[in-house]
Amino acid sequence: MLIENLFMDPQTDKIGKLIAKFQSYAAWTAEKRAARDKFVTALTNANYDEFTGHRKEYHFSGIGSGYIYQVPSNKRGHLKIYRNQLIRIVCVGQSRFEVFYMAGAVNFNVAKLISFKDYLDQRLNKEV
Repeated sequence: MLIENLFMDPQTDKIGKLIAKFQSYAAWTAEKRAARDKFVTALTNANYDEFTGHRKEYHFSGIGSGYIYQVPSNKRGHLKIYRNQLIRIVCVGQSRFEVFYMAGAVNFNVAKLISFKDYLDQRLNKEV
């Protein structure tokens, strides 16, 4: 994955708001588990596809973390069906060797999204 194709998830739609609520919990309480179940159910109802991968392939593994990805026209593997589309990829679970993801098309204006590269540059500039 090229970093130029990655964008921060604005979390402004229904699913994004459910993910943000899940992320607001600090500890794994019963409420956080219920929030996780709620956003996974919303992803399933929105026809997101579930697949497994490795942390090194998708660059994240924390449950509830994710990003917006502009899938290139030559993409292969699990995301091949989303070629030339803007999608959200979310981590929904993990085991010792695998990470469980869900992905689905979204309708965001790319021009209004913050690129992951710009986000990292801003964070590095603040730390210096």
